[in-house]
Amino acid sequence: GKLAQDRSASCVPTSSATAEHYWSMAAKEGYVLAIVALAEVRKDTGDWKGAEAGWRKALGLCWLPEAAYNLGVMYGLGYGVEVDYALALDFYAVARDAPLEPFSFEIALAEGATVVGQRDVKRVAYLLLMESQKEFVENGAANFASVQRQGLVPAKLV
Repeated sequence: GKLAQDRSASCVPTSSATAEHYWSMAAKEGYVLAIVALAEVRKDTGDWKGAEAGWRKALGLCWLPEAAYNLGVMYGLGYGVEVDYALALDFYAVARDAPLEPFSFEIALAEGATVVGQRDVKRVAYLLLMESQKEFVENGAANFASVQRQGLVPAKLV
């Protein structure tokens, strides 16, 4: 990602290939954000089947709104697949309906994040992840409404 471009940071991968290597290692361990990052790499290189596989895997692991939204766009616009508005609606609905916990540093601190224990760091990281997914929930809802206004209905396959 962007950090790979910052050659002044000594603990950051210095090339896209290196970043992809580390994402692959993390993805093998089931880290959803690494799976999504690899799917984005696949998408950017035109490998839509690889991108779809990554997003579906992330969706299967934790119903990540970003993965659902990206699959909705893929099927709604026909990127690498036949256009399928009903299936796009399914994915947009998953993104829209994702249960996100609100994040604030006040909540994190109230939960004991001042003690830098592994559990606390994981909890704060999880809450930050949820915060980063809000745009995909909002965009999923907007796209769902837009497609539905055209009289189309979800396929109910997801």
